[in-house]
Amino acid sequence: MHTFIVTNMDMKPSEIILFYCNRGRMENFIKESKNGFDMGTMSSRSMAINSNRMQISVLVYNIFNWFRRLVLPKSMRKFQIDTVRLKLLKIAAKMVILIITGIFYPFLGTVLIISTIIELQI
Repeated sequence: MHTFIVTNMDMKPSEIILFYCNRGRMENFIKESKNGFDMGTMSSRSMAINSNRMQISVLVYNIFNWFRRLVLPKSMRKFQIDTVRLKLLKIAAKMVILIITGIFYPFLGTVLIISTIIELQI
């Protein structure tokens, strides 16, 4: 892989690459905050309301980062909020129906057939 950087910075090449890598990482943080936490929108004309909304968004962002570092397994710690939402919150569920009857229930066979049909439809 090749990297080409055109710059007028007076630094060593390794320092320039480190600088731009850090800048790219910061751009990813900004993208996640705008897209994942809706920090890119202003919901009001009032600066105070927008400021409060931004502070709440930053608080949520920090809580999510704590959650990511302290709760999520190592394999998920680098996931962005959209991926965590998809994998943890938007999970399809399977409905379980439990029917309890007595052994001598006269319609037990019918109940078993109906429950099998319901299972196949899900």
